[in-house]
This record gives sequence, structure tokens and C-alpha cells, in this order.
Amino acid sequence: MKYLIFYILLLFCCRPKDRMHPERVKIIQPEEKMLAEYIEGPGTVSWFEKAAVSSKISGRLGAVYKRPGERAETGEILAEIEKLPLEIEKRRIGAEIMQAEAALELSAARYKNACRQAEVALLALEKAKSVIREKELVFANISRILSNNTELFSAGGITREKLENLRTEYETSLISLEQARADYRMQSKGYSDEDLAAENIPVPQNQAEKHRLLVMINTCMEKAECEAAEANLKKSRMLHEANALLLDECTIRAPRPGIIAMRNAENGEEARPEQTLFVIIDQTRVHISLPVNENKISFLRRGAMAEFESSAYPGKKFSGRVDLINPVADADSRSIECKVLYYDRAQLFRPGMYVSCRIYSGKKNKSLLIPAGCLIQKNTGQGDVFVVNGNTLVRRTVETGMRDHDYLEITGGLSSREEIAAEKTELLSDGMSFLREL
Repeated sequence: MKYLIFYILLLFCCRPKDRMHPERVKIIQPEEKMLAEYIEGPGTVSWFEKAAVSSKISGRLGAVYKRPGERAETGEILAEIEKLPLEIEKRRIGAEIMQAEAALELSAARYKNACRQAEVALLALEKAKSVIREKELVFANISRILSNNTELFSAGGITREKLENLRTEYETSLISLEQARADYRMQSKGYSDEDLAAENIPVPQNQAEKHRLLVMINTCMEKAECEAAEANLKKSRMLHEANALLLDECTIRAPRPGIIAMRNAENGEEARPEQTLFVIIDQTRVHISLPVNENKISFLRRGAMAEFESSAYPGKKFSGRVDLINPVADADSRSIECKVLYYDRAQLFRPGMYVSCRIYSGKKNKSLLIPAGCLIQKNTGQGDVFVVNGNTLVRRTVETGMRDHDYLEITGGLSSREEIAAEKTELLSDGMSFLREL
């Protein structure tokens, strides 16, 4: 009797569960909704804008102020190059400028004096002309008197002594005239029409212009010295300006606001123009870079809406817009790089972080959706569900497509008229009986 009871209990315990107490299961029917098309994939956070800061001059770094992770504003000093050699050069150039200014002042005075002397020489020529004209009148008068008195002497009207005195006056007047003419010829050297012609300068009819040209050719050397002194002063001043620019470049400033992402500068090290000392990135805007297969290129358009999630911030969704689409596909992966712009005002993301990104095409299609929790044994593009067949559940493989938050698109293997189990899928089995949950 005891063994009989044992076998009865054993048989009762081994009886299939669904036949003993059928499970109560929530049954639902797939929903038909308009689902926005999208593509999704893993993405990487990258910088939107960065600035590589280098020195425009070579020199030893005397001070470095910013460290990686610190923020810098536009124009803020990042580092300084030692200025002592340039300060010494600045003083030397300053002394050169003083000398050049003195030389210019002296040459300008010489030129001014030469112009004054040329003016005096031209006035002296005018005076010499007047003297010649005066002596020519005196000589003509003496010649006439001598001629008249010679006739009177022949007639016995004057004595020989008086005639000889008149001849002496005539000779004296002639000599004086010749002397005046010789003086004029000597004074006119460099101030004649022949001198203008020798310089290949046409002789003008206007006396004022002729006067100006004569002064010019007689002061050309002093003028050239003045111009040379002026050029030397200009050169020294340009060197001073260049030195000032170099001194200004000793202070290395941030060209834009952002975070110091990299520093390759230490006190005492040599800075060179080809060396990057700092890298500044803009953390208020980041790019989400993700590769898109070439067969999905029709989804891509600039300005398309995108969403992404990060394991660093569970349960949070972030949205942006497609900013850049690489015009060239990668030959190895046959993918196209797409960049989504996100305004990260809270500065949550750092370049190099991984995210899961979704880009919407802007189109909507009528789709069959089920809760994602209904699916078991999920694989890429498919999974299993329990379909209602009378009072039993039948396990069936279905094709899956896009996901809409907590819902999953079914692209094959299930119709909108069928019903499926909505929960407790881990407790269900193929062919088991069930009771509908009220």
C-alpha cells in the first residue's frame, strides 16, 4: 500500500505542468503603425573644431601656463618665449634709428643749403648779366666819343694828349667789359642751357621752370644723400617694427576658446615653428562619427535628425543633426563616414567615447510592431515569438527590422491578424497550453 501511494505521488509530480495548471499569459495582437525609417550603428565622439597652436618664432620657453583639461579663452596667454635676445636687439635697432635720424637731419640741411646756394648762384648770374649790359653801354659811349674826337684831332680841334686819354679810357672800358663777360662765363658753369642738354633735359621756354631745373641739376648729389639717409632711416624703422612683431610673437595666445586637449611644451624647452605646442578643442560642439554601408546611402542627407545613446549616461537619449557626409567611400569597408553634430553645452562627451547612433531618413512606412520583450533568442535580423494556436502556444521564428524605442518591427513570419504572448516568455515552451490573462 505504501509503494502504491509513492508511485501515485511520483506520477502526479511528473505530469506535464501545462496539463496540471495551465499558465495565465498576456496575449496581444501586433500593431500596425507608421514607423520612421532609420539606420543605426556604433559611433565615435570626435572634436568638431580644434586649433593646433604653435610658435611663429624659434626660442626657449620661459613660462608655460596652461595644462591639459584647463579652459582657455580667446587671446589668453598659454606660454611665453624668453625675450632677452630680442630686447637686446631692440635697443641696438633703437640706437641705429637715432643715428639714421641724425644723418637724415644733416643731409637734409646740406640739401637745403645747396638749394640756397644754387638760388644765390642764379641771382649772381642775373647780376652779372646786368653788369655786362652796363659795361657794354659804357664801352659803346667811349667808342663813340673816341671816334668823334679822332675826327676833331684830324681837323686840329683837340690836342693829342686829350686823344690819348680817350684811347686809354677806351682800352680800359674794353678790358672791363671782357672781364665782366669772363666772370659771367665762369659763374654760368652748371647753370646754362648746355648743362641742361648734357643731362638730357629739354630746355623749357618758361623761365620759372628753367630756374627750377637748374637748381635741381646743381643739387642732385645733396638730394641723393638725403634720399639715402631717408632710406636708411626707413630700413631701421622697419627692423624696429619687425622686432616688435617678434617680441609680440613671444607671447603665445589661444586663437579660440576651448579646452586644452594636448600640451607638448615645458619650461626651458626649445619651441620651433613646425612644432605643435598646444591643441585646443571646442567641447560645446562635438561630432558623432559613424560608418554607413554604401547600400544605405539613400538614407543620408545633410540636416537629417539623429539620436544617440551612451553607456556613460544610461537611459538618456541625445539628438543632433547630420552635419557632414564624406563624398568618398572607404574602399576596404565599402562604407561612408557620416558625422552628426551635437551641441554639447553641458560638455558631457569627450572625443574617443563610443555611442550607439541612429539616423532617420525622414520617411515613414506602415510597419507591423510588437513589444521588444516578446522576442526570444534574438539574432541579427530575426528572433522567436510564441504565437497563439487555439489554446496552445507555438514557437515561431520571425524576421525583424527596425526598432522604435520599446517596439520592434516584424518584417516577416507574422501577420497582423495573429496573436502572440506578450510576457513570461522565459517560462513558456513550444506546444504548451495557456490561459488568457484577464
